[in-house]
Amino acid sequence: MKNKQILKNRKIAGILKNRIIKGDYPFDSKIPSETVLSEEFKVSRPTIKSAIGFLVRDGYISCLPSIGSFVIKKSGAKRIIGYVSPDLSDPFHVDMISNLEKITSSKGIGLIIASSGESREEEISAIERVIKNGAAGVLVSKSISSSDIETKYKIPLVWTGGVSNDSLYDKVTINNQKGIQQIIDHLMSLGARTFAYAEAEKGRIENSQRYLTFKAYLEKQGIKIGDNLIFKTDERGQKGGFELFKSMIKTGLPDAIVCYNDWTAFGIIEGAIQHKIKVPEQLKVSGFDNILLSSYFKVPLTTINYKAKLIAQTAVEILLGRIEGSKGKIKAVIVEPELIIRESTRKG
Repeated sequence: MKNKQILKNRKIAGILKNRIIKGDYPFDSKIPSETVLSEEFKVSRPTIKSAIGFLVRDGYISCLPSIGSFVIKKSGAKRIIGYVSPDLSDPFHVDMISNLEKITSSKGIGLIIASSGESREEEISAIERVIKNGAAGVLVSKSISSSDIETKYKIPLVWTGGVSNDSLYDKVTINNQKGIQQIIDHLMSLGARTFAYAEAEKGRIENSQRYLTFKAYLEKQGIKIGDNLIFKTDERGQKGGFELFKSMIKTGLPDAIVCYNDWTAFGIIEGAIQHKIKVPEQLKVSGFDNILLSSYFKVPLTTINYKAKLIAQTAVEILLGRIEGSKGKIKAVIVEPELIIRESTRKG
């Protein structure tokens, strides 16, 4: 609930910031009152107050008690970028947005956030929305074929998540294959010999790099993984992971469960706790992404550090370069993963 409220505050702050940058609220002008804005956005006055607080912190607005809030930063061209992701409630994207907010704020750049859903049409619609709201370039967190966007709107895109090797756009992402291999090597070093894979994420599992690497790498180690050890649901996150664990317990648990991401792993661990299965003594569980909550969960989670801060910083730099006219070859920055070992897999 707290994450959703923060996202709402930031979204409103982003809209107001973009109005300042575009000149809708001119320099030295008074912006609409909290009452007027709360009616416009159909939210409470405290929500508007929190959103304005972001703008005060970023140096766009100055608040004078009993008088109002005034614009203190002049508008400028090409000072807005967009971030499009399929699910803004996902803790991974909350972390990424937090990093992007800090980066864009330090550069005096506006940030528009949009949810893209799961279809090509929804993703294109989300990209179109941020462009129509003034974005000069867009960061897209998931690769769904939208090859006509850059041609149609003449603006640059940078992918920041899973994307095919033949992508026509710049990309900054993690080496998913190496990350999964590091996890498996770690689990095997602890004596694990039977494995299951859990993915609580929408989309076809056959398109998941992490799943494909999991299966291929274990087979390379002489461990074949049958379909009965692959667990997939379109129900995202912790709830999906919990449902997957209930299916697993019916067929017998392996030594270790490799999860698509931390959010899925939280549900697996929650299921284990409720069924009185000890993690890691009876079952080892790993995640992927190293979201903020992973070190504070009931059983701190072994995971792969996605290095969201580095990816966000690099992607923004590439995007700003393209906005300013930088040409040249398509850039593909593949960030090296880092294994983070915590309690969920320690030697029992």
